Amino acid sequence: MNYNKILFFSIFLSFLSCENWMYYSNNPWQLNMSSRSSSIGGICLENYNYSNKTSNLNRISMFNSTMFKGLVDYSNIFFAYKINKINILGNSINAIKIGLLNRRITDIPNTESAWNQALFSEPILSDIDYDLIEYYDHKDFSLLVYIPFSNQYGNFGINLGPSHSKINQYKANSFSLDISYSSLNMEVFYFGLLLKNLFSYKKWNTGYVEKFYPSLSALLNYNYSKKVSMFIELKDLYFDSDYLNDNFNFKESVSLGCEYSIYEQFDLRVGFNHDFYTFGIGTKIYNTLFDYTYLDHIDLDSSHQFTISFLIQNK
Repeated sequence: MNYNKILFFSIFLSFLSCENWMYYSNNPWQLNMSSRSSSIGGICLENYNYSNKTSNLNRISMFNSTMFKGLVDYSNIFFAYKINKINILGNSINAIKIGLLNRRITDIPNTESAWNQALFSEPILSDIDYDLIEYYDHKDFSLLVYIPFSNQYGNFGINLGPSHSKINQYKANSFSLDISYSSLNMEVFYFGLLLKNLFSYKKWNTGYVEKFYPSLSALLNYNYSKKVSMFIELKDLYFDSDYLNDNFNFKESVSLGCEYSIYEQFDLRVGFNHDFYTFGIGTKIYNTLFDYTYLDHIDLDSSHQFTISFLIQNK
């Protein structure tokens, strides 16, 4: 079977089904990742099927945070389960990951029409027409099904993401398909690729349909002496030459992170990207992982994120 032809045909179908292209991510997990991922500059390791010293165990992870002074609330649960190895057409499957996301954004004022931005960017109180200010209420419920598999070319993963969104009185159902790749030798260097929105579809109850333009992200991780891990991610390289020439900003697309392990039981983490910088800690007590992140956003103030993960040994 020629997998290259299948991949090309899938991309071709995705473009043919286009109605309204969107140059932003249809990923509700973007700000709802684990505390560990947030603390290394917002590099979502879960998307890359990143392996670590506890990857051979079943894991139940719960993410919870009230971010940016209560504007954004989310509670997620993520379950990774090891299964007996299955071989399909030369591909080996030994795990499945399922996640549930519940996110709510409330009471964010939309002031775009409340004053004349062509005359001034920061109005005084007497210039604001408060009758034109509407409040934004956004709810998301998403299911994530991630199936990792490996073959002679490396490690791959298929990410299926159906979701339901509600903004004020408007509702939408969506579906997305992502594919990830990572190299086989991951002891010192880890290299990963993520093809987002290989297929995507979002339909609102108004009849409006959105398509999210496919993009490529890349992750490079260097592990030094089993204690220091350094991460760099280049994200959202859209497959459109006009967009890359006119709108792509390298600085806004780079995320940096570093993790330092102390006695293999305690981790210190720092990270940075264009939107925020982070500091985090993680510790393991028996078969439970605790992770905490402080995140300071340039526009949305600061927040605290917590993740607790239970490691379960297969019987």
